[in-house]
Amino acid sequence: MPEIIPVILCGGAGTRLWPLSREEAPKQFLDPLATARTLLQDTARRALGITGCPPERLVTVTLATYAGHAHKQLSQISEQATHHIVAEPDARNTAAAIARAILYCEENFGKDTDLWILPSDHKIEDETALNGAYEKALETAEENLIVTFGITPTHPETGYGYIQKGDGYNVKRFVEKPDQETAQSYIDQGDFLWNSGMFLFNIQTGLDEFETHAPDILNLVRQSQNDPSAYFQIPKIPFDVAIMEKTQNRAVIPCDPEWTDIGSWENLLREKSNNENWITSENTSLFLENKDICA
Repeated sequence: MPEIIPVILCGGAGTRLWPLSREEAPKQFLDPLATARTLLQDTARRALGITGCPPERLVTVTLATYAGHAHKQLSQISEQATHHIVAEPDARNTAAAIARAILYCEENFGKDTDLWILPSDHKIEDETALNGAYEKALETAEENLIVTFGITPTHPETGYGYIQKGDGYNVKRFVEKPDQETAQSYIDQGDFLWNSGMFLFNIQTGLDEFETHAPDILNLVRQSQNDPSAYFQIPKIPFDVAIMEKTQNRAVIPCDPEWTDIGSWENLLREKSNNENWITSENTSLFLENKDICA
C-alpha cells in the first residue's frame, strides 16, 4: 500500500470571522475557538493520529507571511512536524495550493504516495467516524480516483458547497453555496452532502488530473519553483472548480464525523452555544455587531 502523507492547507484569511479573524492573524492560528488547541494544531494532531504518519513527514502548505505562525504552533505538537512547511508566495486559492503540494511531495516522497488534503480550520468531534471514512477512502483511491469526503448535513446551511451523490460512491455533481430555499430542498431530497474540502488521492492521479483539466495551473506552479514571480500569474480557482467538477475520476465517501467549518460567526456561535461564559462575553457582542457584514 502507498505511503500516506497528510497535507494541511493553512492559507485562508478567515475574513468571514472578522474582526476576530484578520488577514494578519487568521482563525486557524488564534487561541482556541472551538477546540482545546488552535484549529491548526488540532488538525495536525488528528491527521497524524488517524494516518499513523510520523510527524517529520507531515506537510503544511501556508502563505510565506504565515510560515512563522505555522512553525511555532506545529512545534508545540512536535518539533519534527515543522520539517515540511511549504510557503506560497501569494494566496491563489486551493487549486494552486494543492498543485504545489503534489509537486513538493512528488519530489520529496515519490509518485507512489497518497496525499490526504485537509483544511486547517475545521472542527471534528467524532474522530472514530472520520477514521472509518478515511479507511474507505484509502481503498477507493486505489482505483485511481480522487476521493472527497461528503458530510451528512444536519440543517440547510447556505455557507457550504454541496455534493450530490449517485450510486455507491459515485458523484453526480458539485453545487456552489445555495440560497436558503435551495439548501432546504437538498436536505429534503436526501442525496446531497456538504462539501468538506478534504480529498485523498495518489500523487500520480493528481498529476494526471491537473495535466488534463488545469495544465496552466500546474505549469505555472512548476515555473515558480525557479521563478517565484510565476506564482502570481496563477488564476485564483478552487480545486473543486479546477479539477473535481470536471473529472470523471472522482468518488465521495459519505460520513458524519460531527464536522463544522468554523468559517462564520453563525457557525462559531452554534459551536459555543452550550458555553454560557462564552455567550455572555465580548465575543457575542462581536457576533452581533458583525454578523451582517460577515455573512
